[in-house]
Amino acid sequence: MVPPDTASPLAEFASGLSSTGKVLVRREADLRGSDPGAMLLLQEAFTAHLDDLADLGTDQHQHPPFKPDVALDALRCLYRICHGLVDRALPAGDIEDIFSDMPPAPVDAGDMLSADVALRHLPTIHRWAKSLSADDPLVLGLSAIGLRFPLSSVGMGPLPLPLDLAPLKRHPQIWRWYVDRVIERQDESRLTDPEVKAAVRDALGAHHSLAQRLALAAAA
Repeated sequence: MVPPDTASPLAEFASGLSSTGKVLVRREADLRGSDPGAMLLLQEAFTAHLDDLADLGTDQHQHPPFKPDVALDALRCLYRICHGLVDRALPAGDIEDIFSDMPPAPVDAGDMLSADVALRHLPTIHRWAKSLSADDPLVLGLSAIGLRFPLSSVGMGPLPLPLDLAPLKRHPQIWRWYVDRVIERQDESRLTDPEVKAAVRDALGAHHSLAQRLALAAAA
């Protein structure tokens, strides 16, 4: 853990995400450059992700590698999104700038998993933003980043375009985690992909009571 008196805004933000879920954003925060404190916390969170994968019975040696630059870019983006969510005086143009500088599209499961350390909070933020105004530019931007990072956006509900799940499908362990997350969050919108629908149906098997609504949709 990074000592509070030496924490950068990003490290302070990452610490809040991983400990209490309560974060602090600063209007004039400088998020540029390297950030060893934030990187340490992201690495710890990624290790916790691997522990979750191990709980699925996956082989430690088959896990994708941590991509520090991807994780840090995702954390910066999440910080700016949270700033836009709480600072309602922020001009619409500034909100649009947040998403014009979002992290690049992931090319493999390592990118997906590293970004997910921060971006797994997208569905919660999306719900908050929609509760304020469904027409808010923040909601549109969140849909765009949700399309780019489908592992993290499970639970956001229907998105405006089809998802590219190829990077997930190429990695069996992360693909299984994605399917489990669809079940856990009961996101019926993800069943439009035939492979997801089949995988959810197989995963639930006779245990329909675990996710009754999703089981019915997968069986249709």
